[in-house]
Amino acid sequence: MSAEDLVTYPRSIGGVKVAVLLREEGSGIVKVSLRGKDEIPVNRIAHRFGGGGHENAAGCTVRGTLDEATAAVLAAVGAALDGQGVGMSRGASGILAVDKGPGVTSFQVVAHLRRVMRAPKIGHGGTLDPDATGVLPILIGEATKLTPYLIELDKEYVATVRLGIVTDTQDLSGAVLETPPVPAVDAPAIEAALGAFVGVIRQVPPMYSALHHDGKRLYELAREGRTVAREAREVTVHAIALESVALPDFTLRVRCGKGTYIRTLAADLGRALGSGAALATLVRTRVGPYALADAVGWAEVCEPGSANSLWDRVLPLDSAPPSLARVQLDSARSRAFRHGQAVTVACAPPAPCASMTPMAPFSVSVPPAAPPSSRNVCSMRIIRGLPSFPSDLSPSVVALGAFDGIHLAHARILKPPSSGRAGSA
Repeated sequence: MSAEDLVTYPRSIGGVKVAVLLREEGSGIVKVSLRGKDEIPVNRIAHRFGGGGHENAAGCTVRGTLDEATAAVLAAVGAALDGQGVGMSRGASGILAVDKGPGVTSFQVVAHLRRVMRAPKIGHGGTLDPDATGVLPILIGEATKLTPYLIELDKEYVATVRLGIVTDTQDLSGAVLETPPVPAVDAPAIEAALGAFVGVIRQVPPMYSALHHDGKRLYELAREGRTVAREAREVTVHAIALESVALPDFTLRVRCGKGTYIRTLAADLGRALGSGAALATLVRTRVGPYALADAVGWAEVCEPGSANSLWDRVLPLDSAPPSLARVQLDSARSRAFRHGQAVTVACAPPAPCASMTPMAPFSVSVPPAAPPSSRNVCSMRIIRGLPSFPSDLSPSVVALGAFDGIHLAHARILKPPSSGRAGSA
């Protein structure tokens, strides 16, 4: 009988939920094969030992004697059957909100957690500068596919700005370029200057950033002593509140959209106040639904043997995109979906709304060479929850279902009539 037959046969016995085959393949090396029956995802057990597979067939390698490996694997299987153990109650995929400490890069946090949690796939949902602290969403397993959604989430920061200093990095970690006088500004003067930085604004990305230029990141060019021209980019700052003033420092709370550089905001604000400024400290207090108060502390992340407690803090996949509709699958469709098969579900119709409120119309720029038929589209309106199709929209292109944004290719040609900026929805 082959090894595959040996490990597969017990699955045919009533009451067996997990079958395990251990075979010694050298001094201190034990190969483990696991098989399940749609009840216990055995790949989660394998992930604990650095292995992988799918829910009904997985494997891993355990170092130690056969007795030691048997005890460790059976303990993990027992924990899985009890709904306990490392990540077993929440699964091998999810989001861990971490309070990143100072002096480490986002990539170093990911590398550390990959080793500690033995997760085969892991990433993060938005870079934090090394000196910055605060919320860093860690995406584990299938959650890495949610990266585009997390990047779009609004973020909130508490930033301390220092007047009277200009650096090449726009924060206190860089080389000092200027030390202009600190103006005698008070809270009303600072608040008056803040108004120009709320709304859709334009920022020139700093040289010390991860953006690319001719195949290299800008910070790599900056470290070589090179400065290249950067085009200003539009970003959205939803709100800025002045928290405190203690010159030469003042503290702001900033709520903004993706791509906003708080360092650049600090430098631009310093110039607007008639001096110069650099970012002294930065704490990210929120990324979408993930708040600093609920994040795992940096001390716990760095604590030896913290894997169990970290897995206990992993949030489910659906905690990331709260605006997406929930679809409930029955057991048969759920099983098919987990095996990669397409399933059909009946979606509830959208709730009628009392009034039809279109978003601002968008004009569409059509190249002169385009065929005449493509010039029939003159505007775009997004209308949610209509009980019936309004006759005044004919002829139209209609999308039935959840609208989650404009396709990137379309966003390049959709522009508001007045400002000429790329539109968003």
